[in-house]
Amino acid sequence: MATFPAESSNDSSSLSGDSEYRIVQANTVQEDSAPKIMLSWENISYTVKSKLGTEQILKDLSGFANPGEILAIMGSSGAGKTTLLNVLAGRTRSSDRQVFSGGIYANGVSISDVPFGDHAAYVTQTDILLPVLTPMEAVSFSAKLRCRETDVTVRVQKILSDLKLTSIAHNTIGSVEIKGISGGERKRVSIAVELVTEPSVLFLDEPTSGLDVHTAEVLVKLLAKQTEKGRTIITTIHQPSDSIFNRFHRLILMSEGHFVYQGNAKKAVDHFNSLGFECPKEISPPDHFMKVLHVKNRRKQTPEDSEKLKKFISSYKETQVYSEQKLEDLSDPRKLDQGFSKNLLFQTKELFVRSWKNSTRDPALSFVKIAQSLALSILSILIFNQMDTDLEGVQTRTGFLFFTTINQVMLSLQTSNLSCKFYVVPTEKPVLIKEHKQGMYGSMIYYLTKSLTDVPMMIVSSVLQTLIMYWVVGLQNEPDKVFIFCKFYLVAALILMQFSGCGYGYLVGALSNSVDIAITLAPMIVTPFLMFGGYFSNEDSLPEAFAWVRFLSVIHN
Repeated sequence: MATFPAESSNDSSSLSGDSEYRIVQANTVQEDSAPKIMLSWENISYTVKSKLGTEQILKDLSGFANPGEILAIMGSSGAGKTTLLNVLAGRTRSSDRQVFSGGIYANGVSISDVPFGDHAAYVTQTDILLPVLTPMEAVSFSAKLRCRETDVTVRVQKILSDLKLTSIAHNTIGSVEIKGISGGERKRVSIAVELVTEPSVLFLDEPTSGLDVHTAEVLVKLLAKQTEKGRTIITTIHQPSDSIFNRFHRLILMSEGHFVYQGNAKKAVDHFNSLGFECPKEISPPDHFMKVLHVKNRRKQTPEDSEKLKKFISSYKETQVYSEQKLEDLSDPRKLDQGFSKNLLFQTKELFVRSWKNSTRDPALSFVKIAQSLALSILSILIFNQMDTDLEGVQTRTGFLFFTTINQVMLSLQTSNLSCKFYVVPTEKPVLIKEHKQGMYGSMIYYLTKSLTDVPMMIVSSVLQTLIMYWVVGLQNEPDKVFIFCKFYLVAALILMQFSGCGYGYLVGALSNSVDIAITLAPMIVTPFLMFGGYFSNEDSLPEAFAWVRFLSVIHN
C-alpha cells in the first residue's frame, strides 16, 4: 500500500522539486475559491479506556480526501464513523481515558505545524443555533467575529445565496418551542455559519439526519456545488438515497473500526460483487452496504460475522486506492493566513447586541418575570399587611426584609440561570461552548453581556415590587424614610443581590448538562447560603470549620 510523504521541514524548498506536490501560493487562489488542501492520514488508531476495559475504536487507518470532492464515510452504528471524523478535524486529543496515535497531514505537512484549524470547519449533527435569531443575523455574527473584513455584508449575502437561504434570511430560526424555519433550512444555516469563513476543509457529521429525502438531496446538491470552489468536504452519512449516493466522489466504508473499502464511490458495488456479496437490483447500493457490513453482536461476534469481516479486511489491504490522489495545484499550508480575533470592545458590542435580541425576542420570559413580581407582592401584602412597631412587629419586619432579599436572589437566579431557562440548555450553552472553542470571544465577555441584558428587567420588576409593597405593609411613610428605603432597595438589593442571584444561576448552569441535573443542583448550592445567612442561627454558634461559608452568602453580606 502506498504511503504519504513524511512531515516536511520548515524550508519551503522541501515542497518543490523533489516533492510529490506542485504547490502554489495561497494568495494566488481566485476569488470565491478556497486554498486547496488534500487531507491525508496515516496509521490512525484510537483507544478508549473505561471500567469495562480497553476498547480500540479505530484500528490503524490510512487514507486521504481530495480537494474539490465529497468524501463520504459510511458504516453501521458503532463502526467508528463519527470518531474518525472528530479525529481528522482535530477535535480529539490523547488523555488518561483515550489514546490517539497516527499522523494527519494537510498537503503533506502535519496539521500540528500549520494553522489547519483556521482553515477547517466542522458542522455537528445537531444544529447549534440560537432559535430567536434569523439566518441573516446568525451568519452575520459569525462573519463579524471570524472574518477580517470590517463590512461583511457582501460575503454574508453571497453565502446565503449559495445555500438558497435568501428567501428566509429574515425569518426566525426557531426550535422545538419556537416556531421557525424547517429542519433542512436550519441545517443549511448551520453550514452557512461555518462557510462564511471560507474554509478549505469542511467536516459534516450526519448532515442529512432527520431530513426527508427531497430536503436531503437539496442539501447534498448544495454541498457538491461547494466542491467546485476547491473545498475538501468530508462527511459521515448513514443510509443515503441513490441520488445522494451518486453525488459522492469518493467513499469509505467502515466496519468495527476497520476500513473495508476506500475509493471511487461508483466502483464500490463492483468491489463487493467480486467478493461474492452481489447487490440485488431491487436494493440500492447504500442499503446493500449497510446490510452486508452489519454485525449482530459487536462484543461477541458470530463465526459468520467474524469470517466475513476478515474477508473484507484482507481484500481491502490488497486494493490500490492511492492513485486517485489529486496532487495538482495544492496550496502551501505553511503560508496560509493565521487566525485572528477582533478586539475586546468589538466582541463585547456584538455579543451584547445578540444577547439583547435573544432577551427581548422572548416576551414570555418578560411576562413571567412581571407576573412573578406581582404575585409575590400580593403574597407579601397578605402576610405582612400593616405591621406594628411593637416587639412582634419588629420580628415581622425582620421576616419581611428577609423575604424580600431572598425574593430578589431567587427570582434573578431562576430567570437568568442557564439551567432554569429550559430552552437555553440545548441551545445557548452549546453555542457558548462552540463559539468559545472557535476563539470568537471569551467566557467573561459572554457572562458580562448576558448580565447587562438582564439589568432592565431587574429594574422594572424591583421597582414594581417596591411601589406595591412599601405603602401596604406598614413601613415608615415619612418622605426621607421612603427615600432611604428605596435607595437601599434599588441599589443594594437590585444591583448586588440580583447580580449575585445571576451569578448563582450561571454557576448552576455551568455545572449542569441537563435541566434535571440543574433542578437538583440549584437547591444544593443555594440552601447552605441561606442557612449561613445569619437569619436562622446565631453566628457564634456556627462550627469554626464551616464559618467561612457565611462570607460566600449574599444573604449574610
